Amino acid sequence: EGKATMYGGNLNGNACGMDGTADAYSNSAFVAIGSDQFDSGYGCGKCYQVKCTGAYGTNVDCSCDTSKSITIQALDQCPECDDSHFDFNTDVMVYFTGSSS
Repeated sequence: EGKATMYGGNLNGNACGMDGTADAYSNSAFVAIGSDQFDSGYGCGKCYQVKCTGAYGTNVDCSCDTSKSITIQALDQCPECDDSHFDFNTDVMVYFTGSSS
């Protein structure tokens, strides 16, 4: 289990240097990963299967469709994220929650 947050995404100039790579996939699902997972760039391109299991901690204002799962690709670094924290691009967050806020 882990935590998910959202950032605007960075297709051009991301930490992996993979400009436009997410455009090659039909779902445009990508994520920024923490320093240990990023592993000086060796974690770039790695795919993760994720599923929302509910709100993180006591955040009762957050809800998601717990029947959904998606494969996401690591294309950026999230320096403040630990190994159990993914920073989703907007498309992934909307997929799970129906909202970009």
